[in-house]
Amino acid sequence: TGSGVAWEASSGTTINNNADNRVITGSGTANTLEGESNLVFTGTNLGISVASPTVPLDIQSNSAASAIRIRGRSDDIAEVDFYNNANDSVMARFQVDTGYFATHVGGSERMRIDNSGRVGIPAIGQVNVLGTQIPYLSVNGINAQNAHVNIHRHRANSLGGYLSLSKSRSDTKDFTIVQANDELGTISFQGADGSQFQQAAQIQAEVDGTPASSDMPGRIVFLTTVDGGVTPAERMRIGNTGKTIVQPSGSGDNVEFFVETQNSSDTGIAFGRNGTNNLKTGMRSASAGSSSAMFMKLSLSESAGAITNSSPQFTFYYNGNLTATGSVSSDRRLKENI
Repeated sequence: TGSGVAWEASSGTTINNNADNRVITGSGTANTLEGESNLVFTGTNLGISVASPTVPLDIQSNSAASAIRIRGRSDDIAEVDFYNNANDSVMARFQVDTGYFATHVGGSERMRIDNSGRVGIPAIGQVNVLGTQIPYLSVNGINAQNAHVNIHRHRANSLGGYLSLSKSRSDTKDFTIVQANDELGTISFQGADGSQFQQAAQIQAEVDGTPASSDMPGRIVFLTTVDGGVTPAERMRIGNTGKTIVQPSGSGDNVEFFVETQNSSDTGIAFGRNGTNNLKTGMRSASAGSSSAMFMKLSLSESAGAITNSSPQFTFYYNGNLTATGSVSSDRRLKENI
């Protein structure tokens, strides 16, 4: 075969379908050869179902079947090796078994996909305590360089990398709306206890209110595990308005603090406790007449009202003066010129 090469049949031999560059094979019939229209060899490139091959092996699948089939050996492992130019060193290897597909580079396995679709870099991870299941993506390493995931954005603007955790109430990957208090994503911090991983802390994002179209109120919840325990409990949350609630370990009460704002020049901080007798303490910076001042108020009622310059128990003025007002059980008060 070959362009410009003329084949001449020997006496009594016929070549069917002969053309330039076709591979000639036997036909099974005496004195008859066959020019294979699906096998083309140009002298450097072999084409299978390709009329004009452009690489050393050029294959086109002509049916729903695979273009290449590599059969496993007796133990069902099949391998494809990539050698260097000197043919004395394997640069990379694809290895396939009935239960996994592995990629080897530099003589070591670097990535594995098992028959459940789980991906391990370089190996499938351990059972995760969150659901007693092996995670679908694991990154394993012995130092900060290989036990490391980096999301890098290279663009001449002010935006950086992005990590997205999302949820819908659907089994078909659509946008079925979530509901109030649904968890949207969790970051779990775990340590091995000698036999399995246990959670030490979590950061969760949850729906904080009733969602709707173009409306997704959220909160962030921080959880830690006490000494001797295995289950993280909520310690602090930041609600959709910025109100922050702190839950001390072992306490039945919540301690909350939040910013109260009445207008653009009137801002304060309030502290409260949820219990039988709600305690509310606060400080507000505002104007008292023509002078700036800070007001303080202490109340045994959560509904006692905002801390304003008309109902403080203590007022600190910009010039250092202090006054005390309100009903008290003693006549000992802060006074001037003592």
